[in-house]
Amino acid sequence: MRYLKVLSIFFCAFMVVGCVSSGTYKACLSDVDALKGDKAKLEDLLKTKDAQLEALRAEKSKLEVDIADKYKQNNLLKEKITNLEKDIKNKETEKKALEEKNAKLEKDYNELVTENSDLRKTLSSSKDELTKNVSELQTKLKERESRVSLLEEDVLTKSGQIATLKDEIRKNKEQITALVASIKEKEEQKSSLEKQLLEKDEQIKKMEKDLASKDIMINDLKNEIKALSTDRAKVLEEKERAIAELKKTHDKLIVELSEEIKKGEIEVTQLRDKLTLQMVEKILFDSGSAEIKGSGKKVLDRVAEILKKVNDRQIRIEGHTDNKPIGAKIAKKFPTNWELSTARATNVVRYLKEKGGIDPRYLSAAGYAEYKPVDTNDTEEGRAKNRRIEIVLIPIELETTKVMTTK
Repeated sequence: MRYLKVLSIFFCAFMVVGCVSSGTYKACLSDVDALKGDKAKLEDLLKTKDAQLEALRAEKSKLEVDIADKYKQNNLLKEKITNLEKDIKNKETEKKALEEKNAKLEKDYNELVTENSDLRKTLSSSKDELTKNVSELQTKLKERESRVSLLEEDVLTKSGQIATLKDEIRKNKEQITALVASIKEKEEQKSSLEKQLLEKDEQIKKMEKDLASKDIMINDLKNEIKALSTDRAKVLEEKERAIAELKKTHDKLIVELSEEIKKGEIEVTQLRDKLTLQMVEKILFDSGSAEIKGSGKKVLDRVAEILKKVNDRQIRIEGHTDNKPIGAKIAKKFPTNWELSTARATNVVRYLKEKGGIDPRYLSAAGYAEYKPVDTNDTEEGRAKNRRIEIVLIPIELETTKVMTTK
């Protein structure tokens, strides 16, 4: 994707430089406007990437806040569980104390029962003794009866204490039952809270995983933007260097061909990274002929000396004619202006290769007949300008891109 964007930038830049001469300048303005629109779209794409990056950062911040809240809730739940465990421990301690108290009360009850039984045995023994010794103990009867009465009252008192202790034991058992139920309820609450705690932990893990994924996306976007910016800077730097080199070639051609330029026979123009050398027909060819004249070869020799040092440009030779039909005398050799313009361009290519020493890998020929005029065909002067050979230097990459697009 990044390389497609870079190629698009190249393509846009090279299309902008498509203007060849003053005659096509206005037509190229519309192409420049269209390319500006493409540039704006690319800048909008970068802004969209920045907006996505900001959105991801905002989402990351929100996730971090949510995680902090979850951790806070988790700590509150842990604190609540700790308090419940302390409460359960206190209840168990209270239960143990009540059980100990109940055991003591049962022990006291058993001792009272034993004492009461002993008293009854003593009373029974006393009665038997009194019966046997009525005669001897009559004097002591009242004393014994009084003692018995006291003992019976004491028995009644002990019985009341026993009943009270039984009631207290019953109440303690009820309290113990209530405590057991409370402990069970607390344990159920603890289990529920622990379950909630596990669920919260799972949510936190999931959110942390989502956060890590968002971080990766953010880093990928940052790297993509950084790479795009770096590639764009390199492309612009390389493009400016190539334009500067092409300007040197332009200046050399201006100096070398200054006489022909003054006569209006040759025109050298540069628009950004496209250089065009335009020669009128009479410099190179006789009318209706595709054979290069001797004077034309001398001009091409001078041009070749400069161009053979160029190794980063496609050198395209273009043949152009006016709109006058081919005469009958040469119609057999050149049926239309297509054949004539193409033959002239091809002969110039061959001469530049064979005599000028230019690497043929950089050369190409094209015939456009009368379909790319630079002036009107309604006047002789205009037609003379349209009958021309153009040597166009364009970036090799642009030429490759056009071939790939055509395929």
